Amino acid sequence: MKNILTMLIVTLPYLITITYLFATDSMNDQGDIGKECYETGQLDSETPLVNDIIPYIWKQYYETGQLKSETPLVNNKEHGIYREYYKNGKLKEESRYVLGKLRGTTNSYDENGNLIIKK
Repeated sequence: MKNILTMLIVTLPYLITITYLFATDSMNDQGDIGKECYETGQLDSETPLVNDIIPYIWKQYYETGQLKSETPLVNNKEHGIYREYYKNGKLKEESRYVLGKLRGTTNSYDENGNLIIKK
């Protein structure tokens, strides 16, 4: 096993930049990203395998391989802008979270990208 020192620089909402230094004992073949697949073998989701305090983005995919959603997480809580997409790749919904709590408005869009609901 090798000890790997990694530096992660993250810009959080409100233009705060945080630098994290952390050591891992080893890295897997996917660069420390856990992957789940549909029964067909198509990628369903990918999650960075990091300490809970490190910010990361959890990604989910449609069975076609198209990105379905992006959820930024800090301490396993939503933190940042959550985005969900239609199968055609257009934005379906966008919401801002701060440490697990919805802040501001949620925008919903039709399949052509037109704003339909702002709540």
